[in-house]
Amino acid sequence: MKLPGGWKYIKLSELFEEVSEKNHADAEVLTIVQGVGTVPRKDSGRDIIYDKNSLSNYKYVQKDDFIIHLRSFEGGLEIANQEGIVSPAYIILRTKIQAEPGYLYTLFHSNRFINQTMAPAVEGVRDGRTVKYEVLKNQSIPFPPLAEQQKIAEILCRQDKIISLKQKLLEQKQQQKKWLMQKLLEVPHTNADCEEVFSLGGVVIDKSGWKREKIETVAEISSGSTPRRDETENFNGNILWLTSGELKQKYIFDTKEHISKQGAEKSNLTVYKPGTVVIAIYGLEAAGIRGTCSIINTECTISQACMAFTNFKKVTNEYFYYWYLQNGQAIGSRYAQGTKQQNLSTDLMGNLSIEIPSFPEQKIIAQVLSTADKEIALLKSSIEKEKQKKKSLAQLLLTGTVRVKI
Repeated sequence: MKLPGGWKYIKLSELFEEVSEKNHADAEVLTIVQGVGTVPRKDSGRDIIYDKNSLSNYKYVQKDDFIIHLRSFEGGLEIANQEGIVSPAYIILRTKIQAEPGYLYTLFHSNRFINQTMAPAVEGVRDGRTVKYEVLKNQSIPFPPLAEQQKIAEILCRQDKIISLKQKLLEQKQQQKKWLMQKLLEVPHTNADCEEVFSLGGVVIDKSGWKREKIETVAEISSGSTPRRDETENFNGNILWLTSGELKQKYIFDTKEHISKQGAEKSNLTVYKPGTVVIAIYGLEAAGIRGTCSIINTECTISQACMAFTNFKKVTNEYFYYWYLQNGQAIGSRYAQGTKQQNLSTDLMGNLSIEIPSFPEQKIIAQVLSTADKEIALLKSSIEKEKQKKKSLAQLLLTGTVRVKI
């Protein structure tokens, strides 16, 4: 890549020296969070087991040191956000010439650096891959004048702050929705402290009047199927086929895989109508699969890892969707059957009970939670746009395609 005037290429060995300072057992123990840098291990939210007697063997880092860590092959080099000690498995790099850490940090997380500059230094396969610094140090990076590095870092840092603020707002909205779900859907037999009577949008919510009935009395329940994959003619047709891993949003408009008419007939698959609620019946709770659900907004079939609820009586599909979203994880944890592949059966789900409010109560509950969902979706979309904006800015600025004014 041709560099603009004033820029140059330098090898990482010209920029960094490798340091391995130890015997700082009293320093803050740090851990790596990819895309963030170092954070105090006690604040990382990770249950990391380590031998405190081995801390003297940990490597000391100064603020703005760079670190080749165990996942650098896929996420780039990380930065030390503070002084402390890190795993002895990491390689610590300290600048020996003047450079702007913010510029370097963005560069080391760019697709060009990860996929091109660092690629020759990556050895091994899959999760066994490692980055060999002996190879990486001979690779070159674009190096603008210091003032230009600082200006580039300032622009990209400003964009990071916009993304960070929106992410914090998203977290608040998600917490608000979680609180709303509990307030609107929890009942005394699940939470004795829940509020039984209150007004919502001009509708009185009176949980003491809610009835409990078996799910089999409010909806028809059926399971899906998976066509044989060794018969290629079963796939790549025009019939939508939904899998459990796709149940990540409220509405489903399309599916990753489509099957043929032959595949649907051979597997005796039902083509479900829009409005059907689909839940995941396989998967560990920790994986975030079992307990998820969606409403299909188009005709489609479903895999054997899914269960469909149709022809609703006494409850609306929207109310049922939110009820299951609130209770699905607990249902899966308590009632899933099997040892290797724990799953929910149609008979089991049919015999479980659901709380049934009046239709006006169901309508206002679904309306309030739908509004919360829309706010969350808009924020997620906005964050993705800001991330794309930063990616485009970084591409232009880190290559010198667009120059900054000093």
